[in-house]
Amino acid sequence: MGSLRINSQVFSCIFFLVPLFFSCGLGIPVNIRRPRQIRAKIVGGNNSVPGEFPFVVNIESINLNKSFCGGAILDNVTILTAAHCLKNGSTHKCDNEVDDCFRIVAGEHNLSIHEEHEQIVNFSISDVVFHENYSDFNHINDIALINLKKPVNFTGNLHVEPILLADPQVKYCPRSYIAGWGRTTSNSSYGPITLQHALVQILSDDDCHKQWGHDYYPENMICAGTPSSQLKNRRLVPDSCYGDSGGPLMARGINDTAKWYLLGIVSWGYLCGDPEYPGVYTKIVTYLDWIRENRQSAR
Repeated sequence: MGSLRINSQVFSCIFFLVPLFFSCGLGIPVNIRRPRQIRAKIVGGNNSVPGEFPFVVNIESINLNKSFCGGAILDNVTILTAAHCLKNGSTHKCDNEVDDCFRIVAGEHNLSIHEEHEQIVNFSISDVVFHENYSDFNHINDIALINLKKPVNFTGNLHVEPILLADPQVKYCPRSYIAGWGRTTSNSSYGPITLQHALVQILSDDDCHKQWGHDYYPENMICAGTPSSQLKNRRLVPDSCYGDSGGPLMARGINDTAKWYLLGIVSWGYLCGDPEYPGVYTKIVTYLDWIRENRQSAR
C-alpha cells in the first residue's frame, strides 16, 4: 500500500502516556507517541491470482517510471485513492498541474510482464479532486478522486471491475483484506512484482484510540490489524506498508459474498507489520456524500 507509514512528511515528537491495556488491539501497550508514515507495500501477505482483485489499480509516475500508490475503481471513469499520494506532484518530477505526469494501470497483476488485460490511462494533477479539508499534518480527510479522461473498459474483462462503496445498511464478513504492491518490510528497498493481499481485522475505535491517542480521529479513520489474542509473540503481523497508500481495505458482504465493499483507504501508520501499531485507513462511510458530489458520471 504507498501509505503514510512513519516516514512521511510529518515528524511529530510529542510524548504521551496511553492506557496500558486494550481488549482487541494489536498487542503490547505503547507509551510513546510515534510519528506518522505514509505506507507502501503489504507485509505478511500472499501472492494474489490474476483477476482476484479486479478493482485494484496501480498508480505510477510516468517521469520516474515507477509505481508509488494504489487506488480502487469506483466506475469506468473514477478512481479513489489517498490525497497524500498526489498532493505534492513535485516529488514525482511533475512541475505543473496540466501535464499528464501520472498513469493508472487497471487489470495489473505482475509488474514485470505485460499480461494483455492491463488498461492504462494517463492523467494530470488537474484531473484529481482532493478533499478540500485534507490536512498534511494529521492526515484527516486523506481522500482524493481521479477523474479519468478516458474510461476503462469492463466489457468482457474480468480483470477490470469496480468495487462497491461502503454501505451503512450492509453487514460485512469479519475478515477484511488489503492489497497492493508495496514493500513487504519496513527496511526493504523494493516492493513485490506480484500483487499481494493480506487478511486483517478491523479494530474498535476504542482500541484504535488506545493505540494512537489523539492522532486517531474515529469520525474520519478506522484502523485494522491483528487482534492481541492472535499475536503469540509474533514479531511481524499482516499490514500495509510503503507504497500501498491509496489502496483498498475491503470486505465481502455477509449476505452476498460475491460482492466486495470498499471500507477504507490505506493512509498512515508506524513502520510496517509492527504488532503494536495497527494500520490507519480513511473511513469511507464518512465520505459517501463527498464522493457522490465530486465524482464524474460514468460513461
